[in-house]
Amino acid sequence: MNLLVDENVYAARETFSKLGNAALVPGREIDNRRCRNADALIVRSTTKVTRELLEGTPVSFIGTATTGDDHIDASAARDHGAALAVARGCNAEAVVDYTVAAIVRYAARRGVRLRGATVGVIGVGRIGSRVAEVFEKLGARVFRNDPPRRDRGDEGDWRDLRDALAADVVTIHTPLTDDGDYPTRRLLGEKELRAIRPDAALVNAARGGVIDYAALERRLDDDPPAFILDVFESEPDFNVALAKRAFLATPHIAGYSLEGKANGTRMIYDALCRFLGVEPTPLPELPTPENSEIDARPKGSLEETLDAAVAEAYDVLRDDRAMKAAADADDRGKAFDELRKAYPLRREFSNYAARTNDEETLAALAAIRFRVI
Repeated sequence: MNLLVDENVYAARETFSKLGNAALVPGREIDNRRCRNADALIVRSTTKVTRELLEGTPVSFIGTATTGDDHIDASAARDHGAALAVARGCNAEAVVDYTVAAIVRYAARRGVRLRGATVGVIGVGRIGSRVAEVFEKLGARVFRNDPPRRDRGDEGDWRDLRDALAADVVTIHTPLTDDGDYPTRRLLGEKELRAIRPDAALVNAARGGVIDYAALERRLDDDPPAFILDVFESEPDFNVALAKRAFLATPHIAGYSLEGKANGTRMIYDALCRFLGVEPTPLPELPTPENSEIDARPKGSLEETLDAAVAEAYDVLRDDRAMKAAADADDRGKAFDELRKAYPLRREFSNYAARTNDEETLAALAAIRFRVI
């Protein structure tokens, strides 16, 4: 079996070479010519799987080691007769960690008290539900907005979009869809963006197309909210003005924990084994991170203490600095892709133990998923 694999898939060669001849190439270079010698295609979000890509190829299995699949034309895959596997939820906890780190950094730097604050969560699936849970445990009031769940009768205090947009922090966790009863492309347009207060924060770690970024850019001269962007509409050719003016800007790495990458690889490997009717073999265990104990003694306000503790596990400001440097590069698209390709090792918060005698801090860190000692 010939497999064509995005070289950025975690442990790609050692995992997929178990099943055949695995050729590794950059995701953006996967094209129809290369696919003409491939029986299976293993991709990430940088590869657009279209009818043109699949036409005349022997591809019978397509796997994406990502939680989202808006880069894949599912009807084209179906018409081609190819099985499709998506690593749904593989990096959910990584995105939750990122969202928490970004909002805690915002709260610490802007003097926002999370206890009693309001947080609007738009999209309450795997990630959004966990984000909502964390901030409720931190004492915030959470406004959950998810029309599909509300309309199918799921239990919950569902809020209209306008309620979520009126919150102190607005965070987006929807898929990107263009059709159906609940399309999300440009869900936040000119009107919705102007409903967000200048003293609030807007976080997008979902998909760039969910926000009308041209409308957001137009608001830059009109007292915009603090915005935190991990995703852009035209990646890798991102909006430089927004990246430079963002409170935090990062190169689509919210889900880039080692655990998230390993989960994605494992899920697609298992799916391909099922497709081939072979028994999967064990993959290596992830190593224990070094320096996994964090000093979480109070350092000012609770938000400042949490920010310092979180930064020891994952410093989101490091990624922001790298992204803003990429905005000044001659070839920003290439710089964006290089940041993703060479992304440093990052572990999820559950790997770290936090030490402190302060009960309030202990409870808050436990809510964020740190182990407390």
